[in-house]
Amino acid sequence: MNHDKHGILDAILNAYDGKNIDLPAPPPALEINNDNTELLMVALESQLGEAANSDYFKCSRERFSHIVKLAMRHVPAGGRLLDIGNAPGFLGLALLKAGFSVDGINLSDAWNSTYPDQECLNRFSVKSCNIEQDHLPYSDGSFDGVVFTEVLEHIAIKAPEQILPEFKRVLKPNGVVLFSTPNVCNLSNIVALAKGLNVFWRPEIFYGSLDRHNREYTPGEVRELFDKCGFQVLDFYGINDHANWRAGAAADIYSFLGRGPNDHPLLRNTIIGVFSPTQ
Repeated sequence: MNHDKHGILDAILNAYDGKNIDLPAPPPALEINNDNTELLMVALESQLGEAANSDYFKCSRERFSHIVKLAMRHVPAGGRLLDIGNAPGFLGLALLKAGFSVDGINLSDAWNSTYPDQECLNRFSVKSCNIEQDHLPYSDGSFDGVVFTEVLEHIAIKAPEQILPEFKRVLKPNGVVLFSTPNVCNLSNIVALAKGLNVFWRPEIFYGSLDRHNREYTPGEVRELFDKCGFQVLDFYGINDHANWRAGAAADIYSFLGRGPNDHPLLRNTIIGVFSPTQ
């Protein structure tokens, strides 16, 4: 990347207004270093074997670590979690290792083949449920937490504010939603557009795919959604997770990251939060 491109990136970063995006860095207590969470992730990698080398696991590892750490921070020891979009079970297995009970929901039975083994389906008591069409198949107050990570962006038919009340219904008093989604306000999207690239999935992937992103959100939109649905913020921050860099802009971003501090808010491409129903 030449000097002029560096200059463009610098101009973008200098123009950033934190008041508009408002996505802070992780609190020091939630930074992922060589702590118990890291030891847990290493043990999970050993359990997964070759699956730990998959692009999905490697790209999601840091996000998994944050969700596990937030669960340990906000959910009672041994608490019961509902993992929405549980397949292929990697995050669920990490939460199991952290001592939680985990039930899994997927859109359809088609996702069952993505688990490392059949035993995972039993461990998570996996059920199929289209959360845009059907009520969650659980009684009121069944769970200490709902894990809703990397799912919001896939919602396509029903407005999300019509879905979140179901989470409130199945949560116990003082239960929480553990949440993550890509941050559309990130530097790689700006760079992609400047290079004439679309920030959405390629047409051959976008149309007809159940795995595509329907809509990505700004930090402000996420806060507004949960507030509208009667949730309060317990934790809210962003991380730099390369899983959410756009491939067409990634080379420029990684080149920029090598030049100095990489903790600028526009590099926080993943929104992470914990929300609790207001009483």
